[in-house]
Amino acid sequence: TPVSLALPACVWGTFTEGTLDRYQITVAAGERVSFEAIAQRLGKDADPLLTIRDSDGRFVTEKDNDPGLYFDFRFEHTF
Repeated sequence: TPVSLALPACVWGTFTEGTLDRYQITVAAGERVSFEAIAQRLGKDADPLLTIRDSDGRFVTEKDNDPGLYFDFRFEHTF
């Protein structure tokens, strides 16, 4: 069951290999939201991956590593 978040939001936690965390946000059509994962830059041995799905569970986009951020990422998505 996804955890509902009200924007703006920040989520922190402990990475456990092979686990999946799910979050739900409510956005309007055309709304732009920025996302960032910080792990490697804090010296953590983790490789976060973010997948965005619509309200029906269909794949929208996915973000993994960013050049210069190693295994971390930073990006914006317009819904």
